[in-house]
Amino acid sequence: MGALSKRQVEWWDAQPDAQTCTDCGNTGPKSTVQPQYKRGHAVCVDCINDRNRRRALNRKAQLAALPRCALCKRRGTVKTFGVLLCGQHFGNVKREHGRRMAGHGILGLLYPPTYDRADVLEMARTKGGA
Repeated sequence: MGALSKRQVEWWDAQPDAQTCTDCGNTGPKSTVQPQYKRGHAVCVDCINDRNRRRALNRKAQLAALPRCALCKRRGTVKTFGVLLCGQHFGNVKREHGRRMAGHGILGLLYPPTYDRADVLEMARTKGGA
């Protein structure tokens, strides 16, 4: 974190030494019950840790609920031809598509292929490499 401005230091020094936590009611010095910028609002270190722990658990549950890749357990990030894939498998599809289209030249641009689900899954399973 950067250096505190003169205004921030003056604000901190102007706060009373004894603070009362607005969440749990504990009283202590302002080093353990930290005043917030809201007037008359202070939060103790234990309540701050509880808030952070709850936030982390909620985020973990939110991420766990996201849809998964059709081939592995990672989160799906890209949907192509109706198939949800993670970044690695989508990269495999792009690479394999490039290989398949390499010999077609301009015709590949004029008449692009359409893939079904089985084609996309097959391309996603291929390993990279030239």
